[in-house]
Amino acid sequence: MSLAQDSKDLVNTIAATLSNRAELFGLELVEERKRFVSAVVFGVAAAILGMFFLLGLSFLALMLLWDSPYRYAVVGGVTVLYAVLALACIAKLKALFTDSKPFAASVQVLKDDAAKLKGEMLTAPPFSPAASRSDTSAGSREV
Repeated sequence: MSLAQDSKDLVNTIAATLSNRAELFGLELVEERKRFVSAVVFGVAAAILGMFFLLGLSFLALMLLWDSPYRYAVVGGVTVLYAVLALACIAKLKALFTDSKPFAASVQVLKDDAAKLKGEMLTAPPFSPAASRSDTSAGSREV
């Protein structure tokens, strides 16, 4: 082979690699956007519907117990219940965004590419999130 042919093959390989990485990044971007939009839509819908439900339930409880000596306890209990539910929703939203690592596969592929250029391999299949989670939890890494 000639130097020109080797150079052409190298450029084609680099272009194909960059194209694959860009495609992976694009796919992950679409997935993250869908996940975010779904979380916002369902979060807002759940908040509105839950608020209507709790408002109706509160009025029902207050109407049933208004003439009893427990009406202040019911108002306090409903208020505490709302506070606990609000804290649970906040914790769930925080967990939704902290559990997911956006673009994890793209970052891992780029790290593997850099490692290959240095002559070492960090992980086996970077496209399997379940396998990479079980590999890292088991402590097994290829070097």
